[in-house]
Amino acid sequence: MNHLAALNVAYLGPYGTFSSFVARQYLRLRSAEPPHDPSLAACPDLDDLFERLEDGRSTHGVVPTANTLGGGVGPGFDLLLRHKPAIRAEFYARIRHCLLSRESKLEDIRVLYSHPQPLIQAGKWLRQHLPGVKTITVDSTAASAARAGQEPGSAGIGREELAGLYSLRILGRSIEDDPDNWTRFILITREEAEETGLPRPDSSIWRSSLLFTLADRPGALTAALRPLAEQGLNLLRLESRPLPGAGRWACAFFADFEGNLAAPCMREPMSAMQKACQTLRLLGTYPTGPYLDEGDLP
Repeated sequence: MNHLAALNVAYLGPYGTFSSFVARQYLRLRSAEPPHDPSLAACPDLDDLFERLEDGRSTHGVVPTANTLGGGVGPGFDLLLRHKPAIRAEFYARIRHCLLSRESKLEDIRVLYSHPQPLIQAGKWLRQHLPGVKTITVDSTAASAARAGQEPGSAGIGREELAGLYSLRILGRSIEDDPDNWTRFILITREEAEETGLPRPDSSIWRSSLLFTLADRPGALTAALRPLAEQGLNLLRLESRPLPGAGRWACAFFADFEGNLAAPCMREPMSAMQKACQTLRLLGTYPTGPYLDEGDLP
């Protein structure tokens, strides 16, 4: 691995996205280390983030994986499948969306730029207040604000902070359909990198993430999950994603369990699961992550 002289955390940019908020919070949580100044790398898309991690330009990456309103974030899972990072930590960020524009009235908005997730999370509000407005998807919430700042008659959706960054008005606050709106982010590294620099209290509840594939036969998924179910482990999330090159409708499964699957007492159950799967990879074990709100960061 290309060891870098300083910590470098990649996130989906530009600056001002929810991913940048989580990346900055990660640096604050590990403020005791390293002794040198950490840095952040804004990535235009998640492909670039994973490539930076793989070639050593970044030491860590922050990736969104699921939202309480919009469900799983597919691109992140697809890249976990194509690359081989390790998951070292998780974070939950409260998502509060604002409608941002140079215009002063909703009636003057003709085009809405947005990342796909806010369109889902604020769908009810948008249908009620911007019916018939053309929507164009972009790679991030900050990119939507940037476009809104450049084009008259347009708007974007993102964090309140973006209004100041791009000289925009806030035409709607907390437009998400449910105020209890959270996104789960994972912190990834190269497999050989071991430390996150985060404190690990002895009382932490551990979680584990798995990636596995199965033979196409009845009961295959049940057989794969049974060894862990028999240990009383709680299955927190199960996602399936297409498996390119493996045949029509072939898929891979991502699963999050409560518990430390790397513990010595789990060797036998994990071995039994391995036998029931075509492939099985433990992506990481880590303490349950903190819940982060905008008030936590000036």
